[in-house]
Amino acid sequence: MTITPEEIRARAEQLMPWNRTFVSRSGVQFGGPVPIDTEKTTFVREGIAKLGGSISSALDLGSYEGYHSIQLAELPGVKRVLGLEGRARNIAKANLVNECLGHDRVRFQQFDLEQIGRVPPPEHGPFDLVFCAGVLYHLSQPWELIQWMSEVCAKYLFIDTHYAELPLYRCGPYFGEVFPEQETEMCGLKAFSFWPVLGDLLMMLMQHAFVPRFVYRYSAGHHFQPRVWIFAEKGDASAEFNGINPLLPYLSETLPSLADGPVRSMFHALEPHAASIKNGQ
Repeated sequence: MTITPEEIRARAEQLMPWNRTFVSRSGVQFGGPVPIDTEKTTFVREGIAKLGGSISSALDLGSYEGYHSIQLAELPGVKRVLGLEGRARNIAKANLVNECLGHDRVRFQQFDLEQIGRVPPPEHGPFDLVFCAGVLYHLSQPWELIQWMSEVCAKYLFIDTHYAELPLYRCGPYFGEVFPEQETEMCGLKAFSFWPVLGDLLMMLMQHAFVPRFVYRYSAGHHFQPRVWIFAEKGDASAEFNGINPLLPYLSETLPSLADGPVRSMFHALEPHAASIKNGQ
């Protein structure tokens, strides 16, 4: 049954506020003020092509309003896309968008990505492509999601995320910064998120059999909030961390427990100086 322009407008109004602007097949504009971007899925398509590969299934993590899931369904050869999203309102938005301009091969399900490893996900995969845009920097323990992505990913991984410039905090073997999360539909479901430094983010990937193939760093419009796109291939990679300094092999480093979350690192004294730089002082 075709959805009418009146129904589109009524359902979109009930789901306010929106972020992205959508136009239905019948020409009805709805949603928010931000135009749809296609750069990330184009990056993925080009990465697959350069590696001479192909995909038939994709998993979109933190699918939000659904636009990336629909774009992934339009990539060559794709027959199935699953979007996982933590908030019910966002699932309702994505379903409306999919009805208006999407595909019958796209589905959305609600799932809290902070519960990976503790609550079984709706589907276990495998998926040829795992697409993770704007998600990792909203998580308190992002390596848990990376481990799970490795379990369900058969071929390729795309990550779009902020990373930390300064190693002010430590969570297990990883250094980075801690940021508060806001209570909005675009933020995480915990009070804080942990951003690893770029080197540790790449190490997380290699620890879980991802080989980074293409890495693109940019500022995302904020000089002190660097962001990175990583296209990785599932393969034979290793970056094991054992707490041993090869220059001092008889000294073993004691890692802080994750039970209490991130702890201040040896670099934490840099925080006041870093804050003054960010504030332009």
